[in-house]
Amino acid sequence: MMRKFLSLLLAVMLSLSFMCGCGSESEEKEEREEREESALRDIERYGGTIVVFEPKDVKGVSQIELETAEAVLRDRLDDKNLQEATTSIQGDTGIRVEIPGMDNPEEALAGIGDIAKLEFRYRYTNPNEDGSVRYETAMEGSNEYISSAKMEYGPTDTNSNSTYHVVVNFTSKGRDAFSKATTNAYNQSVDGEAVENVIAIVLDDSVISEPVVSNGPITDDSCVITGDFDADEASRLASVINSGSLPFALEATEMRTVKPRKR
Repeated sequence: MMRKFLSLLLAVMLSLSFMCGCGSESEEKEEREEREESALRDIERYGGTIVVFEPKDVKGVSQIELETAEAVLRDRLDDKNLQEATTSIQGDTGIRVEIPGMDNPEEALAGIGDIAKLEFRYRYTNPNEDGSVRYETAMEGSNEYISSAKMEYGPTDTNSNSTYHVVVNFTSKGRDAFSKATTNAYNQSVDGEAVENVIAIVLDDSVISEPVVSNGPITDDSCVITGDFDADEASRLASVINSGSLPFALEATEMRTVKPRKR
């Protein structure tokens, strides 16, 4: 059965920090290593903090789960205006965070390792009383509803060109819930109240993206999220969606402050 798909809004609302350009995996690795080396040089020169996070009370974490947890950390660092921080996988279970110029990290990093909360929400046409956008949960993003999300490259149907996109696979419970959610969004009505024809993807109360339900309700076991993605953007969106199924929190097992180098 041909997959129905969600078309991303032209202005993809991503709070994650992305590099531009598609590039090969080797190029992306080189760019990442350069950022990490630059952050380390800044720490050595101006001082800063190095923190290592590891899964809390969990053994046998997979590489995919660790990469997903790293993406969640990256997103939360950006939300705290710590875009200069870098993250990297350390060993089999660690995630290393380097933050130049920070010498008091406890308050800034509070809660950053908590279990991720992912939701799919309706966006109402009428705002809240204070003028802010009004959202309501349509479906949870836990592993009860989503079995996997992954980045793929290729055509999404017989009439499209090859692009980077994200494939989301649902459990039977998730399929039913997503079918109801996309039916309401497509019809732009929830219990008689007007909503936009979008399903917002929300991580820790931050809107990550708002795909448009453009081709009718989605009743299949999977859906495809398309947009003007490069490989890194699609991969990170897949990681964010996978974060809803992470069964563990992260704890700081190492934290040290580096003093500025004397001149």
